[in-house]
Amino acid sequence: MSGITDIARISGFSVGTVSRALSGNKHVDAKTRSIILKCAEENNYSPNYFAQNLKAKKSDTIAYLIPDIENMIYPPLVSVIEKEARKLGYSLLLCNTFNDLELAGKYISQFKSRNVDGFLISTAFDATLNNENILSLKKEGYPTVCLLRHSPDNKDSILVDNFQGAEMAVDYLVSKGLKKIAFIAGDSNLTLYKERFNGYISGLEKNGISFDEQLIWQGIRDIERIAFSEVKKKLKAGYIPDAIFGSSDPLAIDAMKAVFDVGYHVPNDISVIGFDNLPISEMLNPGLTTIEQPFAKMGREAVTRLIRQIEDKATIGQPNEVFDPNIVIRHSVK
Repeated sequence: MSGITDIARISGFSVGTVSRALSGNKHVDAKTRSIILKCAEENNYSPNYFAQNLKAKKSDTIAYLIPDIENMIYPPLVSVIEKEARKLGYSLLLCNTFNDLELAGKYISQFKSRNVDGFLISTAFDATLNNENILSLKKEGYPTVCLLRHSPDNKDSILVDNFQGAEMAVDYLVSKGLKKIAFIAGDSNLTLYKERFNGYISGLEKNGISFDEQLIWQGIRDIERIAFSEVKKKLKAGYIPDAIFGSSDPLAIDAMKAVFDVGYHVPNDISVIGFDNLPISEMLNPGLTTIEQPFAKMGREAVTRLIRQIEDKATIGQPNEVFDPNIVIRHSVK
């Protein structure tokens, strides 16, 4: 493939004239343009998009920061985001932060120097730690959208109503006559898990069920899932609930494994409900009843909002968009 300097050398015109002709500049006469275009075609001319974008300070690229692609939430979400970005003319750079704040900061600095046009952020740091990177980007005017995470300025976030979803789960379990409901808590530093816990408490109160601290079981410690061992320990100690509500699908799946491992049956002995509706949830036996986050809709909306910001900076700073959850009924609740 030939570059612009090759076409200038072969055609005998200056680099400036060739550049103007190839870009459609009206100040190049028709005959000159025709000669240059023919020469470009014959020599398989390929424009240097990197140089063009560097000059324009635009790369038609967005970066997406996530905690870890091995987290089951992210593969289907990334797929939706990449397809939507490509449809709108943008490429996607994916970054695993591995819950490392310093690494996340390095990624952001590198991408800013490469003229990445905007940032999607789903990093899982607690609210205090995550604020610095996000607020810095926003202060500098970078298009930035948080997905599944609250932005510290409470703007430009795409979220699900975690409180409503957890309350919905409790309502459903109670409607099935299940009132002794254990709750597997997530990382208490993360807003989404706090909201789900508060929704669980609200659901109990709404249905006239007393809160029992003995039924709050820890599912995550130091970012590692410990739900499997915790549920086994509780069941062996004689804490046998009617149902277990995992505050995420992975936590609920760990609970199901633990129930079977101890010798009980789901749902005949203990019902289990999750929160996410990950693809694996319907492949289990029994299939996991769960609260669905509309990941596809949320991912597309996040990309649309980010690109809108890129193309019109005046749209930065819009109110959050909060999606309603849905319950997906399968066979893990009797």
